[in-house]
Amino acid sequence: MESRWFGEGEVKFYMDGDDQFPTICGTGTEDYFLGSFGFPRAYSTAYAGSVLPSDENAAPPQRWSVYRWHIQDPVSFDRELRVTIQALGWAPKYRKLEKDMISTVAYWYQTEPHAPFPRLPGLRDRQGLTKPESARVPGAIECENLKLVASTPGISTGPQSLAQYGNGWNSGAHLWVQAKNTGDFVEVEFPALGPGKRRLALFATRAPDYGTLSFSVNGESAGAGFDGYAAQPAPAGPIDLGVHEPRDGKFILRVEVSGANPASNGARYYFGLDAVLLKEP
Repeated sequence: MESRWFGEGEVKFYMDGDDQFPTICGTGTEDYFLGSFGFPRAYSTAYAGSVLPSDENAAPPQRWSVYRWHIQDPVSFDRELRVTIQALGWAPKYRKLEKDMISTVAYWYQTEPHAPFPRLPGLRDRQGLTKPESARVPGAIECENLKLVASTPGISTGPQSLAQYGNGWNSGAHLWVQAKNTGDFVEVEFPALGPGKRRLALFATRAPDYGTLSFSVNGESAGAGFDGYAAQPAPAGPIDLGVHEPRDGKFILRVEVSGANPASNGARYYFGLDAVLLKEP
């Protein structure tokens, strides 16, 4: 939908837990489809081709159709794969193509049995004509911003963007804890936001490789536990942790892996913490 050359965008493969950086990152659209230096004419090979070449100097709309089969260079993954392509062009320098429309078709080999796949989004969502903002819980404190005061040695923790899974999370991210075993834990600290007791609610994440959790606040058992398993990543909450008295003007929340749902697969003991909300008792 824009004039001039379009094929500079990188193709990226996010695999099995990749967050900010992909496992595979290409060097540009024309390279990925083996055009090397543009798509000046039609070509068709066993594994790549350009079967509907346009003229980059023609007036829009231009229509291009290219393909690539990963037969001799398969992309192998265990749990998840997300492939993105930038809408990036050149004329006379790199430029974002805000009006261009990119549609894709992908095939893969699937082991059986498998969990039900989610319903595909509608046409307007797939075309990017709607852009919902991240969900927000008024007054909630982001878990990915909390001070980590203790954790099981050797486990990885840090913020993770969840934009690819929808807009159900507070500010679109959570604190991702890559626990390895039952008993692994993290302890996070957050301010009481005033004197007196507070009712605490935790917003968390469910996913195919997440474990079951138990909670304590300032050393006292809290809540009824939580099963983090779901066939697809999804927000969960609020989880009522009960009413607690702050100590030294703060709360220490301990989240510990108590086990795993039999259906949980892969790592099985991961968990994600989205936000905490403090309310009057």
